[in-house]
Amino acid sequence: PAGLYVSSIEASHHDARTAYVTIDGHRSDDFRPYVLVTRDLGQSWNVLSAGLPDDAPAQVVREGLINPSLLFAGTEFGIWASVDQGAHWAKFGEGLPTVAVDDIAIHPREHDLVIATHGRSLWVMDDITPLEHWTSRSTSDSVTFFPPRGALAFYTLGIGGVWGHRMFRAKNPPFGAYFDYYLGQDVDDGVSIAVQDSAGLALRTLHGPGTKGFHRVTWDLQAGEPKDRIGRPEWGDQPLYVAPGRYKATLTAGSAAPIQRTLDVRHAPGIADEER
Repeated sequence: PAGLYVSSIEASHHDARTAYVTIDGHRSDDFRPYVLVTRDLGQSWNVLSAGLPDDAPAQVVREGLINPSLLFAGTEFGIWASVDQGAHWAKFGEGLPTVAVDDIAIHPREHDLVIATHGRSLWVMDDITPLEHWTSRSTSDSVTFFPPRGALAFYTLGIGGVWGHRMFRAKNPPFGAYFDYYLGQDVDDGVSIAVQDSAGLALRTLHGPGTKGFHRVTWDLQAGEPKDRIGRPEWGDQPLYVAPGRYKATLTAGSAAPIQRTLDVRHAPGIADEER
């Protein structure tokens, strides 16, 4: 309808002829979501709102930086995602309250999804790499092991005493490397992920759920199993963290063929060699 408010414009990162817009009509008592796309420099437009709630005005749309089929839509009642260029949408953001989403950004280096809400401040989903590598085969294959995002080497240091009445610590995601996989069906014995260095030396074996769907297993970048690190005098009281470099991760799930991925662990930027 004429006279409604254009709430966002998103030029495609992959095709100069493509752009997306959202239109907000709630000021005119029109609460339908409007998400549209042009693929011919604005000569024609197609509606991409099928599957979005009928009473949730659209505030923003964003396209994936790596995967052109990946779209995010922020509405008055939460965020939605599509992996097929808007043909279908699914509610997104586990743990996010039902809240108005006014803006969305994808961090170009960390691949984190950052959304701005009305009333609940910022909300971050750490590492959307699986969605960036999603293909139509991901749902049909028995198991998909997504390429992992590079990890940042870190070391745990004591901070000494604590001063003041209280210490405030916000809830942060686990440090280390994320291994993401999707199972097309349940796997009775769960999933194992074996980590090796570039020479093939076994460092760690991780375990994950075997239920159908998305799963994430975090490696804390420590070598050896936790039970083996207890009482090892040569390691002292400090965990043994792996050095920056390239590592191999092999996922095994049921009778499916093992899948291997590489993981790059890098130095923190800006740290001089003598400080590493």
